Amino acid sequence: MLRWLLNLTALVSLIVCLAICGIWVRSFYYTDQKTWLTPDAFYEVMSGGGGVVIYRLRPADGEVRWVRPAITHNFLSAEVIEGRLARRRPWKLLLVPYWLPAGAAAVLPGVWILARAARERRAARVRHCPVCGELLTGEAASSCPACGWAKAPTEPTPARLTAPSPPAAAASAAAPAQPPATALNPKPVAYRRAI
Repeated sequence: MLRWLLNLTALVSLIVCLAICGIWVRSFYYTDQKTWLTPDAFYEVMSGGGGVVIYRLRPADGEVRWVRPAITHNFLSAEVIEGRLARRRPWKLLLVPYWLPAGAAAVLPGVWILARAARERRAARVRHCPVCGELLTGEAASSCPACGWAKAPTEPTPARLTAPSPPAAAASAAAPAQPPATALNPKPVAYRRAI
């Protein structure tokens, strides 16, 4: 249930990211504008030039003073600018470049893609032989039918805990072990020792 919810959230986030990118591209060719008038302020939203601007102009507050427009807050190129219109009407402007919400909306789909790739990579390692790459299915999952590779036991056996006898150690040093067969080389090749 949790994975299904995360998949749905990643899908919605991807759709939002694509919609923002579409509006972002459109903003370079067209300027869109919408205004609202409420009893306490005038609002305007504009999209153009790669960003969105939200503008609020309040009615005259009775105070007459000059305020030069200034950036009051700045975070990752998103700016809040404040000033006064005709020295009487305070205004505030929020400027947000489209790459900021598009990047924020792309984080969850990116994490979903990376998690899925890691999950598939783990599953592929388990299903294929590490020597020859043969698919290990069913009863053959513990050993490879093509090259004979077998998974190491999870618990050490008593025979492995004992040290090899000296003649066996000398025999293993004298004759090198045969390399396993691979898909490209079905017959093992005997190597000569360099003298």
